[in-house]
Amino acid sequence: MQCPKYVFSFILFFITSYIYADLKLHQDSCTPPPVGGQYNSCEILNPHQNPETGNAILVSEDNKYNIPLAARVGSNRTQVSNIRTGTGKNHPSGSTLFAGAGNLGGLLDNFLDSIDEDNQHFLVYFSKIHLLILHEIYQYLMSIYVTFNMTHVSTVEEHLINQTTQALNKKTMIINHLFSIIEAQSNKAILMRFPNLPEHIASKAGKMIMKNDYGADLNLMLEKQEEMLFADQNVQTYYKDRREKYLDIFGRYLNFFKSYTATLEQQDPIYGSKFVQYAKDVQKVINTHSSHFKNVQKQLKNTDAGAKVKALREIKTINPPLFFYDEATFRGMKIIPRLAKDLPKKSENVPWPKKLVEDAKNPQGIKNKWGNVISNQPPAYFKNAQGQVTPNLSDAVSLYVNIPTLQNMYTQEVLPQPDWLNSYDGVMMMLRACLGDFTAIYSPQLKDELILDPCLSCIVLKSAQKAGISLPGTDLAGACDTCQTYLASLQKIIGWEKPAEEQPVISPTDQTQQGGDQEGPTSDDLTGGLS
Repeated sequence: MQCPKYVFSFILFFITSYIYADLKLHQDSCTPPPVGGQYNSCEILNPHQNPETGNAILVSEDNKYNIPLAARVGSNRTQVSNIRTGTGKNHPSGSTLFAGAGNLGGLLDNFLDSIDEDNQHFLVYFSKIHLLILHEIYQYLMSIYVTFNMTHVSTVEEHLINQTTQALNKKTMIINHLFSIIEAQSNKAILMRFPNLPEHIASKAGKMIMKNDYGADLNLMLEKQEEMLFADQNVQTYYKDRREKYLDIFGRYLNFFKSYTATLEQQDPIYGSKFVQYAKDVQKVINTHSSHFKNVQKQLKNTDAGAKVKALREIKTINPPLFFYDEATFRGMKIIPRLAKDLPKKSENVPWPKKLVEDAKNPQGIKNKWGNVISNQPPAYFKNAQGQVTPNLSDAVSLYVNIPTLQNMYTQEVLPQPDWLNSYDGVMMMLRACLGDFTAIYSPQLKDELILDPCLSCIVLKSAQKAGISLPGTDLAGACDTCQTYLASLQKIIGWEKPAEEQPVISPTDQTQQGGDQEGPTSDDLTGGLS
């Protein structure tokens, strides 16, 4: 029997949960690999243990969404994909959402109409690109959020001086509201794609699911990558043509959101800005079109399994999901511009927190409140330009804080306050980026910030170029070259040097049997590069 739509996320989640639960019971044992074997139990059961020593390793933004090798192998073999079930377009028209809003309805329809039957699998790629960009903005803002929340002001006098020189309170409120907005966008974007996922774990589990989703390989959105993945010339030509179409469609998305978020600057006497007015109108229409999975669950509480499966298959969520507004988002849209206008004309940047800097300069083990050492890891540490840990502030280019958890040590990068937070224009550009205008990341105020990885940057910049969006000062060729270097280094690290014909391929028939749709020749379902 075919699995119902949206259950794959639970399958992967419960597999991983089971393995972690088992690991907790046996976390002190590390079984060496069998004779001639390649892996030991540390690698198979826990991605956060050193396979050679069995010791715990630091958990970071780079690896915290890793799943154990055993779960990864199972996911790979079954080609688990949530996004492949969502290839049917189901969205209110631009004229319905933006009646009387100038050209916005036309720009949205231009994007939606380009997703026809020939290009419906664009939605698979769009899901992955969209969610990954939201998450990388989330990760970037979190690094600044840590700095603001760990900056200590000890006296009233220091507070008064600080407000004049750094405006720490205002900037903290701005970053907190930005953080809430991107959290809402990311969380709700995941829930729209995986509606049976509990809301309180959507942001965490959603990223793990996307990392291990085999529905789309974003490498195929990059120049010449199809030549590395496929030996057949016809397949290479197919994906080259498909890539150009998908970049064009994504460019239309960027064009719409660039115009839409620009209305944040158009004043409205009732709503504060035209954007808020439009967003509230959009929210009403979206709510009437959205399926409410929790209501369906209640209705099916005492229903037999067959009826539940049928009902789950009939649930249709809005696709592509584009608009996510809650009360915290509306509050932030109103407060952030006001706070940004009140920033001092000449404001100093908030540096790394003094306590963390001192801890990194004098590394000692972490102690609890009674003075007992609970970890040999220091509370904070610097890294130099070569990525090596150093106690020298003069050599430091990055700072990390270590946070003890029940099982592992979590390490989080701490970013000093960026320049864009000193100006109204900079703050508004970040607000636009959080609300869906990803071209704002490359505005003059933000272009020096490393927010997206080079391959996502290459995809966004190429799409913007196709849409005729001018982004002065950006280096498209440089971003794509950096991406190629990044991928080459990554492939060397993971030993991915097999010729194309040796890569796992799923046939269209097999993919259909697994509950998804397969596009064109085989196959998008390789282990994906950007995830």
